[in-house]
Amino acid sequence: SWYGINQPESDRFVLPALSVNYDFDAFSVKLISSYFDRRDDRIEDYAPLSIGALTGGAESFVPGVNFHERSDTLTRQRNFDEELRFSSPADSPSRLSWVAGLFLYYGKQTYDQTEVDNIGDLLPVLFPGYDVLSFYGQEQLPGHISFLENLTYKTQQKAIFGEVSYKLTERLKATAGLRVERSSFSYNDFQNGPFAGAASFDDSGSQSETPITPRFNLSYAVGEGQVYATAAKGYRTGGVNEQVPTTCAADLAALGLTKVPSTYGSDTVWSYELGAKQRVLDRRMEVSGSVYWIDWSGIQGNIPLLDCGFGYNANLGKAVSKGFDLQIQASPIDSLLLSVAVGYDNAEYSKTVYGEVNSLTNQPTVLAKDGDSLGVPGWQGSLSSEYSWTVASAMKAYLFGSYQYTGNYHRTGSEGVVGYNPYTYNGSEIQITNLRAGVRRYGWDVSAYVNNLFNEREYLYFYQAAASGPDGARAETARPRTFGLTATYRY
Repeated sequence: SWYGINQPESDRFVLPALSVNYDFDAFSVKLISSYFDRRDDRIEDYAPLSIGALTGGAESFVPGVNFHERSDTLTRQRNFDEELRFSSPADSPSRLSWVAGLFLYYGKQTYDQTEVDNIGDLLPVLFPGYDVLSFYGQEQLPGHISFLENLTYKTQQKAIFGEVSYKLTERLKATAGLRVERSSFSYNDFQNGPFAGAASFDDSGSQSETPITPRFNLSYAVGEGQVYATAAKGYRTGGVNEQVPTTCAADLAALGLTKVPSTYGSDTVWSYELGAKQRVLDRRMEVSGSVYWIDWSGIQGNIPLLDCGFGYNANLGKAVSKGFDLQIQASPIDSLLLSVAVGYDNAEYSKTVYGEVNSLTNQPTVLAKDGDSLGVPGWQGSLSSEYSWTVASAMKAYLFGSYQYTGNYHRTGSEGVVGYNPYTYNGSEIQITNLRAGVRRYGWDVSAYVNNLFNEREYLYFYQAAASGPDGARAETARPRTFGLTATYRY
């Protein structure tokens, strides 16, 4: 096979949360605290990528050399957030209602990578007369380590927010809100080994911003539903790029770069939505839907370095996303519940973004192209139904089935855009069918199920380094057809 070793991954996380409420006569107080602790261990085979980068071809082995390169990475995340919220009483007869509060977030992420290989056996065969020192300018580290990285990334967010709603009439309500945040991050990136260059790399920096995000809503009650219009601004903080090894030098040179940009900036959206919700047919049917338009600026996107298998994040200009969604839930008889949802999204770049001059073509590189898809499926939909009946005192049996559809899409930019790969460009539609049968009694639910009934095997994720040609795919599919039993208790 193209890869010579198993590539397992273990991802463990813990997420405790605490919420405390207290109601005073004039207002209510709510305290929300949560903590997130994650550890992700991964092993990857980098040998084919390194050989391809060194030879400029798709060779996954070199005759006479048993070259092996194992990358061990450990990612740790520890995030803590706290929110203190004050609000007007829920049962207040006043036309005016309000919410105000404080938010605090602190996050720390560490990324440790070690690449162990026998590059000393490979280099003299590919380049006679060279060894690791003469080729890279530095010997391997003890333990046959060619690349070592320790990246620490810290984020802080402090915000105040508030929202006021006023009933202009018994049916018409206007809402305005504002959030002011101070966000900052700092990082330190240390790299060593021959793949990091002739000398160790130690980079650090920090960045801070003060985003202001308003929200406006107007709603009108109609029967047992409402129609509404919303305009809101959203914000996502910038971040840090991991520096790439020297095997990516040719990829970077083609982009007019000598190293990956250390940081990337924030991006923002203005979203506009018009929607409605309504219960009809004596409340046996609920219908909701909306149409929307989103203007996205400073898009955070990934720039793949295909020949060496790495990449980095950058800000890729502007895009527009527009579409609609519709959901219907109905119970034509007491024992049957039907649900259907359909949505369409047309998300495209609205501006061409150029990078540095390509060293080979002497033309500016194209990072994003006006009219290219953002990699979002156009059509999505789902169907589900559940039929239940009484089999004994306080015991009900049920049959449940669901179908999910995701339309085809483009995974990368079109030809001529950095990262374009004809092997992975077209993403196929996905269709998943699940079935379940069980019984419920008091808090117990015992059932048998089959997921992915027709064993859908289209790729959910598909990546190939350009140097690998049609080989060397890293792909992910839906879990194969799975049979199982479950027993849950809710109290």
